[in-house]
Amino acid sequence: MAVKQVNVPSGTKPAREKVDMEHVQCLSDELPRELTSEQREKAIEFICCNVNAFSRSEFDLGRMHLVEHFIEISGSRPVQQALRRHPVAYFPQ
Repeated sequence: MAVKQVNVPSGTKPAREKVDMEHVQCLSDELPRELTSEQREKAIEFICCNVNAFSRSEFDLGRMHLVEHFIEISGSRPVQQALRRHPVAYFPQ
């Protein structure tokens, strides 16, 4: 497990924190070569600050309980319609 100490901007997390970078190492390795060292450092810091937003595997879908989604239907009842007839050509023979 690759653990890296990163300076995180104050106000978001503690000033120094150990961050598991193993699953996002490929992102920092594949940064464009055209970036200056300052830009590269800022990009890596951004990735480190948001490391929990990246999945750890293809099966890591996760859940979030911070936002509750609902659909407002304005008090209307759902539309109920009779089934429509299928063309004769679609019937099994």
